[in-house]
Amino acid sequence: LFSIGFLVALIMFLSSGRKVKLPMLGFASSFAELKPLIALAFCFSWAALSGLLGLSAAYGAFIAGLIIGNSNERTAMIEVTHPIQSILMMVFFLSIGLLIDLDYIWENLAIVATLFFVVAIFKTVLNVALLGLLGQPWQHAFIAGLLTSQIGEFSFLLSVVGVNAGVISSDESRLVISVTVMSLALSPIWVFTARRLRLLAQYGVTEAGELMRMVYGPEAEMVALTFDGAMSETQRSRRRVALFLRRHRLKRKRAKDQRETLLKAEDAHSGPADSPITAADAKPAALKPTTPKPDAAKEEKPKKPDTK
Repeated sequence: LFSIGFLVALIMFLSSGRKVKLPMLGFASSFAELKPLIALAFCFSWAALSGLLGLSAAYGAFIAGLIIGNSNERTAMIEVTHPIQSILMMVFFLSIGLLIDLDYIWENLAIVATLFFVVAIFKTVLNVALLGLLGQPWQHAFIAGLLTSQIGEFSFLLSVVGVNAGVISSDESRLVISVTVMSLALSPIWVFTARRLRLLAQYGVTEAGELMRMVYGPEAEMVALTFDGAMSETQRSRRRVALFLRRHRLKRKRAKDQRETLLKAEDAHSGPADSPITAADAKPAALKPTTPKPDAAKEEKPKKPDTK
C-alpha cells in the first residue's frame, strides 16, 4: 500500500506541470560524457533505496525514470541513454528466451492456446468498449482495441516478481510466459485478420466460409504457388541428378569395354607360347664333340714340292 500510495502521489505531483530541477543533472550539462553515468547512478540509487524499503528494485528504477523524465534534462538524457537502453533490451529478451520452455508449451498446447484466445478476445472487447465510451468512432475503436489486445512484455517481469514473492508457482509462471510468447508471436496475424474482417463486413460479406476464403485467400494462394514451385524445382532437380548418374554409369561402362577390347587385342597379337626347351638342346654347342670330315682332312694336307 505504501508503494502504491507513494507512486500515486508522485504521479500527481509530476502531473502538475512543474519541472523537477536536479542539481547533479545541471552539473552534468557541461560534461556530456558524464550524463550516462549520472543517469545510471541515479537509477541504481533509487533501486537500492527501494530494495532497502522491502520493495522491488524495478520499482525504484521506475521511480527514477519518472523523475528524470519530468526534469529539464529529459531530452538530453533520452539521447545519451539510448545505447544503454538498446543493450539492456537485448539482455532483457535474452533472459526471456532462457525462461521459455518449449517442451512445456508442446505438452500444454491446448491450455496455452485456449488462454491466449480467451485473453485476446476479452481484451479486444474490453478495449473496444472503453474506446467507444470515450467517444471514438467504431472503426477507430475496433482497430485500436485489436492493436492493444496482445499481452505486453511487462508480463514477463510480473511473472518473475510473482514467483519471487511467492504469489504464483513456477508452473504458473511458465504458463504466463508461454501465453505471453504466443500472444506476441500471433499478434500480427490477429491484427491483419481483424482489419480484413472489418473491411469485408463493410462490403456486406457475412458468410463464414466466404469470409475465411477472402481473408486468407491471398496468403493461401501464395503458399500454394510457393509449394508448387518448390515441388516442380524438386522434380527437375531429381531428373537432373538421375540423368547425371546415368551418364556417369554409361561413361564407366564404355571405359571398361575399351579396356577389355585392348586386352583381347594384345592377347591376339602375342601368338602361341613357345615349346619348352629340353636340357639336351640347351647344352652349349661348344661342349659337343666334333669329328673332322675326311674330305676336309685331305684338302688340308699340304702338297709336296716338285723336285724335278
